[in-house]
Amino acid sequence: FPSHDRHASIPNVTGIEDVVINSSHTGSVTNAMIKCEGHSLDVGYPISINLGYTDNHATIFTGYVKSINTVVPDKLYSITCQDEMVKAIDYFIVSDNPDSPFSRQNITGERLVGDVLALAGITNYSYQPTYFTFAINNPAEVNLVSSYDYSKMIADIIAWNLWCDRDGV
Repeated sequence: FPSHDRHASIPNVTGIEDVVINSSHTGSVTNAMIKCEGHSLDVGYPISINLGYTDNHATIFTGYVKSINTVVPDKLYSITCQDEMVKAIDYFIVSDNPDSPFSRQNITGERLVGDVLALAGITNYSYQPTYFTFAINNPAEVNLVSSYDYSKMIADIIAWNLWCDRDGV
């Protein structure tokens, strides 16, 4: 990666050799893979990646470290990161009492998705009105499912796409 006109900066990462960002409109998260000489990161740490040219660069990824591996014999580290949506994938909705699952009634699709994402700690949420109301007569209840899977199911019903942008929204 080193070159006189290229720019790469990742806080707490040194000797950046390679950065690969994988994103898909059908994927649940954006992945970032970093190869570097050194770091002071740990799994779960927040991370941002700024790439471009010395006179024109921007933050192209924000997310969290998911794994760190040593690349032998290159004496490099391979760091895998995922964007903010990984919180929803990792958060499993489980009620303390099976008779009292997560429940909402007479709620718009966008509020329901927002409430489910908030369970996972995702509160920087942007949406457009759906004009679609769930659970008018009976509550919508859920238990034993990930926050992402339930949000994605709701999004599919109302013909939405569910994704995280480079700023974590």
